[in-house]
Formats: sequence, C-alpha cells, structure tokens
Amino acid sequence: MAGNRKVISFFLASPGDLFLERKVAKQVADELNSMLSLKLNVHIELVGWEDTVSSAGRPQEIINRDLERCDVFIGILWKRWGSAPDNESKYESGFEEEFAIATTGHRNCKKPLISLFFKKIDALALSDPGQQLQKVVSFRKKIIEEKTLLFQEFENEKDFEGVIRKCISNY
Repeated sequence: MAGNRKVISFFLASPGDLFLERKVAKQVADELNSMLSLKLNVHIELVGWEDTVSSAGRPQEIINRDLERCDVFIGILWKRWGSAPDNESKYESGFEEEFAIATTGHRNCKKPLISLFFKKIDALALSDPGQQLQKVVSFRKKIIEEKTLLFQEFENEKDFEGVIRKCISNY
C-alpha cells in the first residue's frame, strides 16, 4: 500500500557549479523510485535548495529546515565553495552552513547520515586555484586530516551517476 510506504529523505548540498550532477542525482532517485518503490515499499525523496518553497525569512534558514528533516546528507564539491548565505553569517557559503548542520546533527543524534563526494579537479586548475577552489581544497584537506568521514571522488557526470546510485541504494 502506498500509504504505508517508508520515505527516506536525502538532502543534496552543493554549490551551483554542479548543476549537471544535481540533475543526474534527481534522475537516479526518480529511476530507483519507479523500479523499486512498490516492491520495497520505500520512497526516495531527494531534496535540494532548488526544491525549497519560497517564503519570507532568511533564505538559508528556510533551506536548512528542509535539511533538518532529512535522513541523509549528500554533499558534492568541485571547483566552487559557493557564496555567503547572507551578509552577517559566520559561514562563507550555504554548503558550509549545511555541512555544519549535518555534522552537528549526526554527532548529536546520528541523523542525518552523511555522504561526501568530490569531483576530480584537473591539474591546470590546481596549478593556479582562485579563492573558491582554494576553499574547496582546504576543506578536502581538513576532511582527510580529521579522519572522521570517508569521501569518494568521481570524474564526470557518468561516473557520478554510478556513485550516486550506489550511495542512494545502500541507504
């Protein structure tokens, strides 16, 4: 019965330079729902900032409410760190704020579960990284040094399709 279907919510966090990967993630979630939802009695809900309903208030706070109800946080980074959520935020990007909320929630109550992916960066871009890419590289280095989160790399949209399908399926 559709009424008894368990909903598993995934929050997709990334700056805007991963538009194609965000689209791929939505397609994979839709495909898995069409193939498995009835058989397994589970529905995959993939939520991202582009799905947040417009309303009055601090935009990032409204997006954060969607994140806080999710079971799984999926973070994706490439060359951009993103932009500050507002003029007075202690965070340099919406992604950074979302990641902080997810890690705090996981630390305090084991929810959301967290998956993190980095799109590989070509050597030319790394040889002269701008401010945005430097922030991504620093974050990645911090993740490696802290040794509290395993992440995966991917090459392109096709490669990402496989890793995101495996990620969602595993949950």
